[in-house]
This record gives sequence, structure tokens and C-alpha cells, in this order.
Amino acid sequence: MIPNASITDVGGENLKYYNLFIITIAMLMSTSAFSEDISITSNPKQATISVRNAETGQEVKIGKTPYKGSLDAIVANIASGSVFMLEITKIGFEPYRILITKTGSSDIAVNVNMIVSRDMRMTQDFDLLMSELFDVQRMIRTKDYSSSMQRLMIL
Repeated sequence: MIPNASITDVGGENLKYYNLFIITIAMLMSTSAFSEDISITSNPKQATISVRNAETGQEVKIGKTPYKGSLDAIVANIASGSVFMLEITKIGFEPYRILITKTGSSDIAVNVNMIVSRDMRMTQDFDLLMSELFDVQRMIRTKDYSSSMQRLMIL
């Protein structure tokens, strides 16, 4: 035992730091327990995410997918209301738009499978057709006329 020190003296100093630690943890837990998050994923990844204010039309880019952030911060800083439009874009894909209304206190998860744009599909179809025609040309050079004619009829 330590001379001239009582258990309450040592415990009193430690108790002060313990209480401060408990209060800090309780504050951190209370703010994160009630905060609302929004998570956005897309296929393909790295699509640009923009938030558009429904009242003013102002658009702000907030990041790329996958994204996780505070819904409260978006509403307070960008949307200035409980309704805003979320737009997810990527070159070569159709833009994806969704109107989000913040109601209550719940997290929001948005999962998007982006659709290849019409122009990109046409380019892909054209590339496939050119590849097929080169195959027909190769058949003609090897004097495989019947196979080349059959392939041309299919195309």
C-alpha cells in the first residue's frame, strides 16, 4: 500500500478522467446514432454523383460512386429543403435521375445499374458488324465461297 494516500484520492482523480471519457463517448454515439446517411453504388463504378436543388435548380457534384455521406449535410448545404434530385452520370451511359424526399430519420441506399447509351450501343453494333465483314473477307480470300455467302445472308 502507498503511504499517505487513500484509495478515494487516487480513484477520485481517475474517476474524473473516466467520467470525461464516458461523456465524450456518449456524445459521439448520440450524434452518429441519429445521423442519416446516404450510400450510392453504381454498375459501372466511378460514376459522377450530382445533387440538384429542387427549388433553385443549382447542381453540385458531390463525388463518385461508391459514395457514402451524410444526408443531413446534403439537405442543409445543397438541397436547402427536404426534396432534391440525385443525378448519376458516366460517359457512354444514360444518366440516372431520382427524386429523393427526406422523411423521418432513416438511411438511404441507392444502387444503380446504368444502361449503355443509345449512341454507344450503335457504335458497339457497328463494331460487331465490321468484325463479321472482315471474317467474310477472310473466307473469300481462302476461297471458302459457300461459307462466306451463308455468313453474308445472315448479316
